[in-house]
Amino acid sequence: AGECSSSGCLVGVLCFFFFFHVTATTRIYTLSLHDALPISDIDLVQTLREGGFNIYFRHAATDWSQSDQVGARDDWLSCDSSRMRQLSAEGRQTSIDIGNAIRALELPIGKVMASPYCRTVETAQLMQLGVVEATTDVMNLRVASYFGGRAAIIGSAQMRLSTRPAAATNAVIVAH
Repeated sequence: AGECSSSGCLVGVLCFFFFFHVTATTRIYTLSLHDALPISDIDLVQTLREGGFNIYFRHAATDWSQSDQVGARDDWLSCDSSRMRQLSAEGRQTSIDIGNAIRALELPIGKVMASPYCRTVETAQLMQLGVVEATTDVMNLRVASYFGGRAAIIGSAQMRLSTRPAAATNAVIVAH
């Protein structure tokens, strides 16, 4: 599939994310450069090609010289770097690389969702895996007071992550 071997693209580019396989008993696979995989790279890619997973990413690297200035509802929607932390140049390139790796591995992607923060939406858009749907189902806990508290945010994220993707596809979710 493409120019990448399964370990070259998957482990070298994606670095860290979670797979939620939605079944009667949800299984969670974690992939990290520093952790052992529960299955081999080749088996993991083959399994992902069959679909049925929610693939969860934290947004790509940001510019830590910026900080979030949330004083009112929807301030998190701002793409103004003087008000909200944005992706760094490295984060933008990483997002592009992740999308390229997913396409090279021929992973079927259905829905692409992101927290409405600019940095999460931009991460998902730069992956170029499909139209990005902004959703408050996966919000940053720092704005929990606007969504009924921490338990409400955690509950909505759990519900989103336990929702089965469309047949023979995987869903991509970008959040915090």
